[in-house]
Amino acid sequence: MAEPDDKSGAFEEQPPAKPARAEGDEGIQPARPQPKPRPGQPPPDDWDDDDRDRPRRRGPRAPNVRREDDAVATIIPYRNGMALAAYYVGVFSLIPCIALILGPLGIIFGIIGLRRVNANPEVKGTGHAIAGIVLGSITSLANYGLLVLFFLGVLTGGRFR
Repeated sequence: MAEPDDKSGAFEEQPPAKPARAEGDEGIQPARPQPKPRPGQPPPDDWDDDDRDRPRRRGPRAPNVRREDDAVATIIPYRNGMALAAYYVGVFSLIPCIALILGPLGIIFGIIGLRRVNANPEVKGTGHAIAGIVLGSITSLANYGLLVLFFLGVLTGGRFR
């Protein structure tokens, strides 16, 4: 409690009395509260268990670094649009009448796609470009050959002797 001060007559507070120790507690100190962690530092307890739950931040990506999606780029050359277009145009040129237009386009797109692969090997698409060139060539030759034979037949009146 408070006792009166002799000089001013005001009461001055005394610190509370320490509790008495039991006989077996002599070497044990009371637990201290842990200090709060500073900003930017992990809390001291169970931090290793919680780090799996937190999302990771990515640092800046270095330019011209190979990505892990190279296997997908080998199957579908999405970075080389001309090689992919050559492949699709070459496949659709198998339709007879459309091949007159799509066959030469497949050849052109395939050549452009091969040039892009030669300029930058990371873009992939060599197989698709070659497939576009081959399919475009075969269908173009077949369709233009049939067209020439058709006009020869019309011009000669069907007489081949």
